[in-house]
Amino acid sequence: SINPKQPLIANFKDKVTNYPFLSQLYKRVNIVIGDTKAIVHPTALFTSEIAEELYFYGQKVLSPNTKIVYNNIETSKLTVIYGINKGLYKFLNEHFRNPRFFSQTTPLLAYFAQRSKESATLKMFVQFQRDAIHIFCLNRGKLTLTNSFNTSEISNQVYYILYIWKQLNYEQQ
Repeated sequence: SINPKQPLIANFKDKVTNYPFLSQLYKRVNIVIGDTKAIVHPTALFTSEIAEELYFYGQKVLSPNTKIVYNNIETSKLTVIYGINKGLYKFLNEHFRNPRFFSQTTPLLAYFAQRSKESATLKMFVQFQRDAIHIFCLNRGKLTLTNSFNTSEISNQVYYILYIWKQLNYEQQ
């Protein structure tokens, strides 16, 4: 558990100090950033120079304390652009040897794309979180839509899912 009265970075420093296994040298450290504020963009149209602009365009909010990073999903030819707290990013890079950062969207989208290739039907995958849902719609491994909605109300979540289902002309079966 974390102390909600402390800043995020203070909580991380506290955990690393109090749990010695987090201070060991590891061959590989993967860090998954759990946030639905990610932009998915075709890799063929992506360059690192436009990452910040794309993120800002999609999120309409860019804190000066946010570092923009991205992951490529080679099999789907997509790039996932997301933000991380600059102080946290710096701390984790200093503490761990060559950590690899991933948006939670990256492994999910890669997995869903693979699952979608296995059948000829349109697929919708929904990730539920405490206060949000993230929807991924695919057609034979190709992303057709992804969107996030900040809501904890079940009725709102069902509405968003059904509305997208209807707009994309998905069949009930």
